[in-house]
Amino acid sequence: MEDLATVGTTVHQARRRRPPRSVGAPRAVVVVLGGILAAWALGACTATESCVSWADFPDDASRTEQATLVVDATVVEQAGTRSMFGDEANVWEVEVDAVLTGDVDPGERIEVVSTPPTCSSETYPEGDPLDVEGEVRLYLQDAASFQIPGSGTGWALITPFDGVGEVPEVP
Repeated sequence: MEDLATVGTTVHQARRRRPPRSVGAPRAVVVVLGGILAAWALGACTATESCVSWADFPDDASRTEQATLVVDATVVEQAGTRSMFGDEANVWEVEVDAVLTGDVDPGERIEVVSTPPTCSSETYPEGDPLDVEGEVRLYLQDAASFQIPGSGTGWALITPFDGVGEVPEVP
C-alpha cells in the first residue's frame, strides 16, 4: 500500500508542473486517433505476418515452368495444419495419379501445404483450393524456395491462386 501511495503522489506532483492546455484536442483523443490511423495503415497485416504479393501465371505453360513438381492427383484427406507466413495453413495428403514434371511416382502419397494468400482476416477467404473432390492438376514447389521467412519446407502450391488446376480432358 505504501508504494502505491508514493507512486500516486509522484504522478500527482508531476501533473501539477505541466502548463495548462488552453487549445487543441485532448491527449486521449489524439492517442486514439493515432492508433486508428496506424491500424488502418497496416491493414490486415500484423507484425507476425508476411504479406505476400503473388505472381500471376496466366496459363498452364507458365505455371508448369514455375513449378518443380506438376502432378495430376486426388486429394485424399486433410493431414493437419502448419504455420506458414503467420497463418495456420492446411496440409493435405494427396495421391499422385500421373507425373508431368518432377520426381515422384504414380501411386505415391505426398503431403501438400495449401499456400495461404496472407493478409486477410481468414486463412482462406475464398476457400481452401485443395478442399476439392476428384482429380486435379497440382503445381508445386518446395516451400523453402519461396525464400520468405515463415514459409517452411515441403511441397506447397506455387501460389494460392494458381497452384490447383483442372486436369485437361483427353479427346
